Amino acid sequence: MPLDELNNLPQPATDWLPLDPSLLGDARPTPPAFPLHLLPGRWRAWVDASSRLFGSADYLAHCLLGHWMAEAGRRPGANSARPAWLAGWSAAETMIGNWPKNCCAVGIAGALSPERLAAFSDSALASRFLYVWPERRVAEVSLAEADEDDEGVAELLRDIANFAGHRERPAIVPLDAAAARRLEALMLEIQQRADETEGVATEWMGRGVSTIVRLAGVVALMEWAESGEWCLPVSAAHIEAAYELWSGYYLPHALAVFDRAGAGQGDRAARRVVRWLKRVRAPQVSREEVRREALCQSVGADAAEDVLARLEAGGVLRPVAATGSTKGGPRPRR
Repeated sequence: MPLDELNNLPQPATDWLPLDPSLLGDARPTPPAFPLHLLPGRWRAWVDASSRLFGSADYLAHCLLGHWMAEAGRRPGANSARPAWLAGWSAAETMIGNWPKNCCAVGIAGALSPERLAAFSDSALASRFLYVWPERRVAEVSLAEADEDDEGVAELLRDIANFAGHRERPAIVPLDAAAARRLEALMLEIQQRADETEGVATEWMGRGVSTIVRLAGVVALMEWAESGEWCLPVSAAHIEAAYELWSGYYLPHALAVFDRAGAGQGDRAARRVVRWLKRVRAPQVSREEVRREALCQSVGADAAEDVLARLEAGGVLRPVAATGSTKGGPRPRR
């Protein structure tokens, strides 16, 4: 193992293959931090103050931009409700139980690792989520008393909830003429960017315009609640802020998730073995040790050998000369 934290061998490591950083979980670039400047004043101040307990404003700010539907994935019959969730994403007519509903606008917030997303074959749903995958910032957490305006922001949220009305009679937040023109100009650019990708990333980017409209509407409502004005249509400035939020923040995070999720099962198992190697710091390991201890016997001998071959190609392990005790069997690795 060529890294200092993995290697405890006395000999030089000049004959190692180049290290593949994706096997160490370091393949993605540093993700952008949430652009707090795009939130209206009181909301921005609250997120900034409250996020000191979390070390990151990303999740807290993200939760302001959508509704929580935490029970959607756990309720019995959730899979059978898929058509309703898809229709609700577009605020389209759908059926809830035996009752038709003309409008059921919903959002979903939850936690999902990129590796688990790879097994999520429903790209129609996967392309409708906004993905947030910030770096851990534990060192920046502060337990000092913060001046967060919890009750004030709760009141703003109640104002928005009261304004929004009900699914049957939702409030309308219109776009002014300048906002419509700016949105039209963005359509071609977003489609061109989507054409440069593939798979679920293409579908996700293809929904960029509708996502921007949603984000712009939320920002407009946040400004409306803060200002107290009765009517605040979505302006070109709101569209511009939503586009900056989508393209400069959510897009890089989504692509990082899709790239990691697109790695094969072999890479996920290999990263699992790397974590085990860093913990045990053994000078030499066998295929059976890797299969039994690192992978908890979740794969067979042939699959374990494939994982070791992937680690060799990635410069994490290298084979050692066979000894009499291993003659006729798989070679141990260092």
